[in-house]
Amino acid sequence: MSKKVKRILSLVMAMAMLLALAACGDKTPAQTPAPTAAPTAAATATPAPTAAPTA
Repeated sequence: MSKKVKRILSLVMAMAMLLALAACGDKTPAQTPAPTAAPTAAATATPAPTAAPTA
């Protein structure tokens, strides 16, 4: 192979490695907006069980 082909091939390989490393880079997560309403802690009431089954 000629020197020119080796140089071009090494440049292409270096660019491919650079793109691969950039794709695996750490991304900063987008900031999530603060919740506007506080979550309620009220539990839903369940009816008490009856002694006789109703069918």
